[in-house]
Amino acid sequence: MSFEKFIENEKADSGKLYSDVIFALEEIEAFVPRERLNQRKFVEYLPVLKTYSDMLKKAAVDNNNKGTFGKLFHSHSSDESILEDFKNKNLDKIEQIRGCVTCKCLTCPSECIMEGCNRCDKSGRVVKCDKKTTAVYTFTNKSLQLNNVKTGEDDLYKVLSIIQDKEYNQLFIIIELRSEKFVLYYYPGISEDTYGEITDTEDFNFALSAYEQRDN
Repeated sequence: MSFEKFIENEKADSGKLYSDVIFALEEIEAFVPRERLNQRKFVEYLPVLKTYSDMLKKAAVDNNNKGTFGKLFHSHSSDESILEDFKNKNLDKIEQIRGCVTCKCLTCPSECIMEGCNRCDKSGRVVKCDKKTTAVYTFTNKSLQLNNVKTGEDDLYKVLSIIQDKEYNQLFIIIELRSEKFVLYYYPGISEDTYGEITDTEDFNFALSAYEQRDN
């Protein structure tokens, strides 16, 4: 891909993300206190996206005018390297915003009693929430390394979903390995998260049903 095409594609992508966030803020900022808005990940990470968008605009102008874009950032690297380095260092934040713009929380004005942004990372988003008892999160690139009791070895599982059961103050996690799904209790910790086998049929059915009905 040529540098010109790279800038064009990145400008279009980051520009749309930025516009989506700004429109969402305009829709809810009159109803949600600023201190609560600032706790939402798409607001927290917006300056990173703004910086990247501005860098792309400057790179495009420089590329057209044969200027010295690298000097603006005190670097001798090529324009493309500067952009790629910045994006790679902030990729998780940019990808999280991508998850945020399709999240049920994006324009929700409610006084949240659920987990909200606390469970979101790796492009996580809330796909279903009744604002009272149940919230369903999904992820696009989240993984979890756990010991496989069948083989005794560590395996890298794909994280499909986290389910919050507000009524019983319980979290569940749904993971997948080689197309086989597993449902576990999830206990987030300060330094380390832990997981537990589900032996209660009602708990298992609750979590699995919430995940399977996420798009309804």
